[in-house]
Amino acid sequence: MALQRIKNYGANIALAPYLLSCFEWLPKERISPLIPEFIRQIEQYVASLTLPHEKIHFTRTLYETMDEETLTKIDASLIERLYTTLLPYSRFRYNEYLLNKQDYRKWVALQVYMGDTIDFIDRATLDLVAKQDPVAIKPLYHAAVIEQIDLRNRDSYKKAVRYLKKLRTVYRKEKNLDQWEFYLSTLLKKTKRLRAFQEECRKGKLVHEE
Repeated sequence: MALQRIKNYGANIALAPYLLSCFEWLPKERISPLIPEFIRQIEQYVASLTLPHEKIHFTRTLYETMDEETLTKIDASLIERLYTTLLPYSRFRYNEYLLNKQDYRKWVALQVYMGDTIDFIDRATLDLVAKQDPVAIKPLYHAAVIEQIDLRNRDSYKKAVRYLKKLRTVYRKEKNLDQWEFYLSTLLKKTKRLRAFQEECRKGKLVHEE
């Protein structure tokens, strides 16, 4: 009966935060069948909002009712679905959630999706991810290399080389130097007209390594 009542609200879920607050005292076995339909309606509702401040307000209101105890009653896959539905306004909550879950691959995917580069990511967090799952941060370094090369100046080329060295270390750790050599050779071919960058690669001993 409760599930049918939620469905009857359709995409008009103005009462959604109040419904969520009720979930705090409902047994987990009663919450589980309600959440999928509730999230489906959230997706429809968020899609219907056209102004950014409306989405921000809705997200804030929703999270005010979703305390830690409430979250423990919801299936992890549904929590992630909720976070991704509310992006980019849920980015900080989702970011913290993925770190606590130690799902570093998805954490990196979130940074890439949000357009966050290595230079703007908290250094302590980046070091943690690099230590726990060094392979996971490869996409961030790949993106950082291209970003620095596109700036087309000597300092950015030097920084690109530093990132390339970190990438090389990661490829070595995963024993995948063949892929590293292919990646580097392809990059050097694409940037063959950037003499300053090529020079920095030679100075950094990235070219013609033994």
